[in-house]
Amino acid sequence: VLRVAHVEETNHALGFKVFGANGKVIEVRAPRIDERNAWLTALRPVAIGMSRSWSGHDGNIPHLYQYDDEISKLSSSGILNTCEVPLHGFGGRESIPIDKRGWFLKRSDILRRWNRYFFVIQGRMLSYYASDKPYEVPRRRGYIHTVRRMQSKTHKTSIFVVTLDSGTELYLRPPREAIEEEMDDWFECLMANAMVYHSGQSSMPDLSTGRSNGSTSLIA
Repeated sequence: VLRVAHVEETNHALGFKVFGANGKVIEVRAPRIDERNAWLTALRPVAIGMSRSWSGHDGNIPHLYQYDDEISKLSSSGILNTCEVPLHGFGGRESIPIDKRGWFLKRSDILRRWNRYFFVIQGRMLSYYASDKPYEVPRRRGYIHTVRRMQSKTHKTSIFVVTLDSGTELYLRPPREAIEEEMDDWFECLMANAMVYHSGQSSMPDLSTGRSNGSTSLIA
């Protein structure tokens, strides 16, 4: 069973994609064009009704956070500090309230290029997406383990180094339009969730080490 969040046509005359609310994507190919059109006609109203939005209650929308789709613009009055609004209207991970969401530049693992992604914090879970479209499938997600804040000599800005429970390190820096207060809010939210993890451990990490929560150093 798949709850439909979005339906998208493909280049193939008989094909289309169905995006599930749980992040799954199914490619479908009908035997005839009339059957394909019948499926699209039936699925599109369901997708519109089920589509989740990055909605919030804060009256101010910082420049860092922008919407790509008109549905989100119409349904949203704000974007920060939304501890009451689900990611979308279904059960499971997607029904957990959003703490933070917005755009960051993430350094790629191999080429170390900075690519733009949409990040979402839900409790201890951090996810990032290629866009802020409500049907987008997450590129990666994991539980926040440790957080460091570093100063970039090249970009002259703060960089967050978030270590997930899998051991993966995410290097994040804000877009040019971001303001320092927003970054402080993000860091506090990340730190709070990292502390939740460590509060359940027998001992806290050594704050003098480079991998400790909140440590500051320089990075090229």
